[in-house]
Amino acid sequence: MKRKNFEKRYRPSYNRKAPSIIAAILGIFVVIVFAIERNAIYDRIAERRHSGQSDFSSLYIKEVVDGDTLRIESGKRIRLIGVDTPEYYESDKLFRDAKDSSLEPSVIQSLGERSYRFTQKLCEGKYVRLETGSEKYDQYGRILAFVFLSDGTMLNEQIIAQGYGLVYLRFPFKQEYRDRFIEAQRQARENSRGLWDESPGLGGLTRNRI
Repeated sequence: MKRKNFEKRYRPSYNRKAPSIIAAILGIFVVIVFAIERNAIYDRIAERRHSGQSDFSSLYIKEVVDGDTLRIESGKRIRLIGVDTPEYYESDKLFRDAKDSSLEPSVIQSLGERSYRFTQKLCEGKYVRLETGSEKYDQYGRILAFVFLSDGTMLNEQIIAQGYGLVYLRFPFKQEYRDRFIEAQRQARENSRGLWDESPGLGGLTRNRI
């Protein structure tokens, strides 16, 4: 009898609240770790977006994405300053341009494919030199640049001069280049070069470019 009383008296008590407390602590820990990791990911994205490539004297163009966008070996993209080519892929901009110009999206994409092919022929698989403007990157992390081929030809200007893109002056850049681009477009239009010789062609897309 004394043994049973002793066991009953000194039997460890079970705290039913313990698992809930432990679960709550683990939950808080997981939330903290997730927050730290999330912030670290955001920091890495920002760092990659706004830093990294610093030497623009010789870059290999791995791929032409569309008429005015290129991709280098690191995977970063280059957006040509001061030129806008017809949209090649389906996008919100394609449908905005179609609405503004009253052209069918498929017509714009057909023009965009020709611009893409022209740019591809000039620079894909080749080394180029970049000259950046006052802003090196846009909101999408693309390098904003004037691209120079090995013979010194400026790709941005050549696309306009040969009639495969329009001058785009929405954002400021060097006045000398602005004047050159405007003159190049004037001559391309007057001489019906490239897509200016199409019907419909670049003429239907000039709205909101200059």
